[in-house]
Amino acid sequence: MVLPRKLLITGASGFTGRHACSLFCQKGYEVYGMIRRDEKLPEGVQPVVCDVTNAEEVEQVIEAIVPDLLLHLAGQNDVKQSWQQPFRTFQSNSVSTLYLLEAVRNINPACKTLIVGSMLDAKSLVPNHPYGVSKHVQVEIARAYGQMFHLPIIIAKPSNLVGPNQRKGVCGWIANELSQAESDKREVHLTLSSPLANRDFIDVRDAVNAYAMLFQKGLPNGTYEVGSGKETSLQQVAEEFKRISHVPMTFTWESEVVDVQGIADPTALKQLGWIPTRTIATSIEEMVEALRGKRGASSHG
Repeated sequence: MVLPRKLLITGASGFTGRHACSLFCQKGYEVYGMIRRDEKLPEGVQPVVCDVTNAEEVEQVIEAIVPDLLLHLAGQNDVKQSWQQPFRTFQSNSVSTLYLLEAVRNINPACKTLIVGSMLDAKSLVPNHPYGVSKHVQVEIARAYGQMFHLPIIIAKPSNLVGPNQRKGVCGWIANELSQAESDKREVHLTLSSPLANRDFIDVRDAVNAYAMLFQKGLPNGTYEVGSGKETSLQQVAEEFKRISHVPMTFTWESEVVDVQGIADPTALKQLGWIPTRTIATSIEEMVEALRGKRGASSHG
């Protein structure tokens, strides 16, 4: 009998982290969830309290667990917040990656590491925002460590993730605003940037399935874009929320600027056998239904 492989997930209490913890536990992995402070994680996950921006703490965790696999999800993922706290953003996204890879190099260089970057990273260090530059630096650190020290490092670059229990991002914000309006039985009026802003949305559960496949089949030093490969406008997103809303819902727009960002090319990932299973419409429906379910449970609690 093959023992479950030890998997350490950083950022385990985050949006993607919780979905990843659940999936890998279901697959029989021995899952350790790195969290900044003690909090409840999905059933079966062994919590590990550690500040990923503290090199000494990171080294202690790697030494104690000696993971076979490392999924690095922790970081500061808010573009607006990165303008307010650029130093913290670089610490959380770039420096934490350096600390993790250095600890792996020194303690368990055979550990297969999956670094999760972003399709919104800055290209060739052309600054777009502090978040984008920090994610670009993160990926370059990962590539350098993989090549210089012959470490089995894989890079995944997801587009805009959506799905149940999302609090941030445009879809998470709209879903939570809608849920509150339905609870209050009132109309909801929201302002978005532009109906012509196009993004690539992928369900978080499809993304986590992609990460699982990359651990099995991904090539060391390979970079894989994780997304639908399709453009979806904010106009389409707005219409989808209006379609399923239980209260009147209207949107106003700050401009009509054409803005296309972060469209993934998932060809390399699909060649490994990955197929996304949910459309943006399905993801939005399930996000809203999950919030309605929580609201119903709390009202009867």
